[in-house]
Amino acid sequence: ILDHSGFETAVFDWARRRPVALGSQGETLEFVGGQWRLAAVPYLLSASRVVMAYDPSGRRSLAVERTLTGTLAMSAYDGIAWTPVVTPTTPPPRIEFVLEFDIARARLILFSGSDNLTSMLTDTWSFDGTNWTQLTPAISPPGRRAASSTYDLVRASIVMFGGQGSSNWLGDTWEWDGSNWSPVITPTAPSPRWHA
Repeated sequence: ILDHSGFETAVFDWARRRPVALGSQGETLEFVGGQWRLAAVPYLLSASRVVMAYDPSGRRSLAVERTLTGTLAMSAYDGIAWTPVVTPTTPPPRIEFVLEFDIARARLILFSGSDNLTSMLTDTWSFDGTNWTQLTPAISPPGRRAASSTYDLVRASIVMFGGQGSSNWLGDTWEWDGSNWSPVITPTAPSPRWHA
């Protein structure tokens, strides 16, 4: 068992068939052979409030975080090394945003987050492997931080649940279809929560 200070975020590396995690001190960890192992290469940035998603088309783990200088930066990990991903355009800095890879459209999607823990952003951004583009969906969910998300292979959509709004925890479900957000109404739902 590794002596580390806790995980900041993790993804599953489908190409190498293992979870990859970032420790709160910048450690890169991989779950191999039934145990967590420290990778030889540390993460490039602070690993504070970093969010990760896996890019199956690029066979790499992507990490996005607000840096100590207040900008939003991205790095890619291919199992060998972390590499900075420099883009002409970047979304405004934020923390605890939704970051999910849209497999059907080969785009990394970033939504919402907080710019100062109380002000919630409501923008949606798409990364095509080269640059970020702000999208203009007709409908957007209320701003939030620390929501949960996953990709639905059957419906080819990103599903998002909950999070913390500007004044309360949220218990709503939304779906991203590549061009728009839609609320998902279900007969039953979990209670409002964040960091689910």
